[in-house]
Amino acid sequence: MEENKPFRFTDDQMNGIVEEFFDVVTKAALSLKKETGCPDDVIVRGLNSLASSIERDGI
Repeated sequence: MEENKPFRFTDDQMNGIVEEFFDVVTKAALSLKKETGCPDDVIVRGLNSLASSIERDGI
């Protein structure tokens, strides 16, 4: 029987879609800050809220 291994992205995924995901999120946060003038902690709270929502309800 195979042990349950924690999920890991492949190197190709890390250098592709995962990197793209973080780039998109970072650019969105920078745009939000530029357009609204909100401080970083507001963006962090928003990202934390999103993460909590995903943990609770999934995507």
